[in-house]
Amino acid sequence: MFRNKEKYRMDVRSADSALQNILTQCGQNPQDSGASSLEELLRQQKAKNRRQRIALAVLTVLLAVCVLAVAAVILRGRGREPLQNPELVSHYVAEGQLHITIDPRGNTVLYSEACLCEPDGTRHAPSSYDKKTHTICFPYLGTECNIYIPCQGGTQLHLLLVPQQ
Repeated sequence: MFRNKEKYRMDVRSADSALQNILTQCGQNPQDSGASSLEELLRQQKAKNRRQRIALAVLTVLLAVCVLAVAAVILRGRGREPLQNPELVSHYVAEGQLHITIDPRGNTVLYSEACLCEPDGTRHAPSSYDKKTHTICFPYLGTECNIYIPCQGGTQLHLLLVPQQ
């Protein structure tokens, strides 16, 4: 039922000669028909195919870049926990200094910008701080005051110090 059909092969010169003869028999001048020669037609077709392959390659590269960009954005968000506010771990008073130890919980603490604010608005910078132990020291005033410990990114720890009577 399905037989292999015979494949005919012809070189370009023979095919061009056959095309010219057919056009002549049909009463058309081969030069007027736009098909000056089969070689020219093949050359035009190859150039068209080359342009299509280049365009396809460029589109494939652009698609790959888009897919990789989306994957990078998705993967960048994974595996990271959202930053949480820092927490107070411990505090004590010794030698006129209030020692505060915090857990930054992934935040970058701006120790030098921390401050102790008295009710009248007077601000005191930390007398010392240790980035390794996350401990900040302020002068102990013995009065009620607010302590602000800022972090990079806008979060901050706000503590209210109320001395025991």
